[in-house]
Amino acid sequence: MKKFKIFEYPGGAREAVKVGWSWPAFFFNMIWSFVKGLYFIGIGYIFGFVVFAFLLGLLGVSKQDIDRIFGLTNLFVMMIFGAFGNKWRESNLQKRGYKIKDTVSAASPEDAISHYLKH
Repeated sequence: MKKFKIFEYPGGAREAVKVGWSWPAFFFNMIWSFVKGLYFIGIGYIFGFVVFAFLLGLLGVSKQDIDRIFGLTNLFVMMIFGAFGNKWRESNLQKRGYKIKDTVSAASPEDAISHYLKH
């Protein structure tokens, strides 16, 4: 069982956010950020890599070295997204007016909301 924080919007909409590591954010970082409404993070991801590539090009780094650097950089970014993704979601929901209501143990976000509604 995983722990989920339940957020509720005054209009009744609910979101369950897993506590801790986010595998979807780790594997699908940029896409995940846009799907979850974290547009600033998604745009920052794109902008960061474009600027990074531009700077490496200006420095005359070889294509082979750029590939290696991007591989290591992307792994680092993936770990950042995995570690902080769910915290970013929580913050975004709260900024949009959602209030934290409970923390429940469940197998999935859907189960967490269902469990919350039963109590």
